[in-house]
Amino acid sequence: MFETNEHFIRALSGITYYISGGLILGNLVNFVTVLDTHAGAIGSILGVLTFATNFYFHRKRVKVK
Repeated sequence: MFETNEHFIRALSGITYYISGGLILGNLVNFVTVLDTHAGAIGSILGVLTFATNFYFHRKRVKVK
């Protein structure tokens, strides 16, 4: 009797891990889809931040010389 309960518990544990992994994977796929639809906006924001950072450090370097 104890062995069958142990096998049942292991099987149930495996099933819950499988379901949990599937839910996490599904959310990651959904997140990538959101990134695809907003890629232009995210790229523009990163471009502006990169330009501002480069401008700041270039100006700082020119002032030092």
